[in-house]
Amino acid sequence: MAKVPKGVGLTRQYRAAGQLIQAENGSWHVDIGKLYLTFPFSYNFASAFNEEFVTCFKWIKKQHKKPSTDPPVLWNDLLIRFHAVRIEVGDDPFEVKLRDNYELLEDEYFESQKRLQVLDNKINQLYRTNLLMSSSKVDELRKQLQEKSASIYIQRSRKLYQNHLQRTHLLLWELEEIQFVTMADPSMFGPEKLKVLIQELDSDSPWPIEGLEFSTLWSRYVRFQVHKWKVQLRDFPQPLMDSKDILFWGKLAAGEVEAHKRALRTCEVEIGGPFDIDSVERSLNSLKWYFDLNCDVTSLSVAFGPCWEPVLAQCNLSFENIFPASKDPSRPLPFWDKIRLLFHGRLCIAVTTLTHLLHASLNPYNTTEEMEVTWTDVAIAWTNGKILFDGDLDIYVRTASKYDDCRMIHLPCIRLTFKLNWVCLADGNDHHAVQPCAPDKLPEYSSNQEHDSYRAFRSQHLNMNISLDTKSTRSPSYPKAILYGSTLRWFENLKLILSGTTRPTRRGVLFRNTRPKKIPISRHYKKIRLSISLNRFHVCYWVSFSMQSGIEINNGKISSCSEHQLFLQPLSDGLIHRPKAEWSVVYVNTELNETDIWLQSAQSQDPSMITKPIEKFFFMSIDKLSYGRESLLGNSESLDGNRN
Repeated sequence: MAKVPKGVGLTRQYRAAGQLIQAENGSWHVDIGKLYLTFPFSYNFASAFNEEFVTCFKWIKKQHKKPSTDPPVLWNDLLIRFHAVRIEVGDDPFEVKLRDNYELLEDEYFESQKRLQVLDNKINQLYRTNLLMSSSKVDELRKQLQEKSASIYIQRSRKLYQNHLQRTHLLLWELEEIQFVTMADPSMFGPEKLKVLIQELDSDSPWPIEGLEFSTLWSRYVRFQVHKWKVQLRDFPQPLMDSKDILFWGKLAAGEVEAHKRALRTCEVEIGGPFDIDSVERSLNSLKWYFDLNCDVTSLSVAFGPCWEPVLAQCNLSFENIFPASKDPSRPLPFWDKIRLLFHGRLCIAVTTLTHLLHASLNPYNTTEEMEVTWTDVAIAWTNGKILFDGDLDIYVRTASKYDDCRMIHLPCIRLTFKLNWVCLADGNDHHAVQPCAPDKLPEYSSNQEHDSYRAFRSQHLNMNISLDTKSTRSPSYPKAILYGSTLRWFENLKLILSGTTRPTRRGVLFRNTRPKKIPISRHYKKIRLSISLNRFHVCYWVSFSMQSGIEINNGKISSCSEHQLFLQPLSDGLIHRPKAEWSVVYVNTELNETDIWLQSAQSQDPSMITKPIEKFFFMSIDKLSYGRESLLGNSESLDGNRN
């Protein structure tokens, strides 16, 4: 650690890139070789850190803090370098041993089969030389082999952890070559300037007329660079996230609103004799983040599948011991409402290669059955209620068959937009109106009803608009789809796996977890409107990989607009069920223009040929085809959130 004088200009080039007013500033330089953080299994880190350490720190600050009359001074810049960072969340040792024992049993089974095969071969040789060998002798030899196999298994089980270390992590974060720079500037210094900056970064949220006072308020221009970032679940061969060459830069601000009387809770501090127990008041308000960030990524790969959901549920249970829960007695907010409450601003990401791997197997160790969605040269913009993808999209099927590495869909130069409308009892953007309450300071009206500090902010459901369209370009590439009969059946299997019900993980009285199950985002939708517009589309379908028969469709402009609505129907069969999810079609309007249909077949059936000559026969031509459908669903909510 070293303090660098202002004249040296350690962060000068970064300040020039951020167009800051002050060209130079003093800075602190911190260089750390390796940083390891480990959260042991079932250890309540949140209680130890937030309830004990932070409370004691605030009590000491309360006792020794003196009011300062000196004018505030601009903070120095901070440059931190890490060569390696490893963050580990511990796994249950019992489940780790179960997995190791299963692998040992599996290996020992194959080894015992090999021993049995060797014994059978020797018995057959003995039969050739000694025809009078009794069957009891053979049974005795096989019995001795079984006893020997059991003895070998016991010995291997006892020596299991002598040759290799026992795995301990449930979730593992590994980062290499990290550089983090924070820079202060007069344009972002002072309470009034910071309030103006926050309103600029979060322009969609209404600012209270009476204004806001903050107990914590700061802003920096930040630059965060990582060479490699990897997230691993247990010992699965496929990482949850794997990225390279990440660079963040932009403005970052954080603020915590000064708590009112109901949002203050009293924490006791045991000082020890002969002193009495003292107390300190702590705020229930959350620290909110405001940002205008840009990001460049060379490659980013994210994997997910239903086979990983039990492990992710276990991670969520571990996070409850790491991150402190709110002391407000209200029903906890789901993760999407927490994001709306705590994060505000704009994030733009440019990724050279963005890959999403969707597992199509119930085995988390399987890497041969998956669907790959790849974006190339994609720009992602995440703003309030809107997510935009702009780039080239390819969808591949990864299977352990001859259909492996089959590119099913190619969509160049497309724009995919998600518009999110969170339907709330009040303004969904007014997060400043949320006022948490301490358990002993609830308002009087809460005595006869369930208290909910987030009642007006909590989303009732989500309406979403999804639009997919191609940009006008002179490039010869256009949207294409290559389909096979086997790949369509493979998608049916994927659909069954994705629609399966997730089993509960560590829930019930035995695990002291009787909290109500969280509602997934898939049941929070109400209406989804889907719009597709393609200026051209080519479809090629083959019955099999041999290409004996198929069909080719050349489409001109395609436009489709549909709306779908989700109903949760309760079941009354005498058992306890969650409501059944039923999607219904409100309306569908589709139009095709200038379509040609051809029948085709391969002239050669030689499997060694990679590119086969295709023979085509004209079948049909359509100038314009329109299809419309509308369902009468009665009075319901519209997509703009207005209620009838």
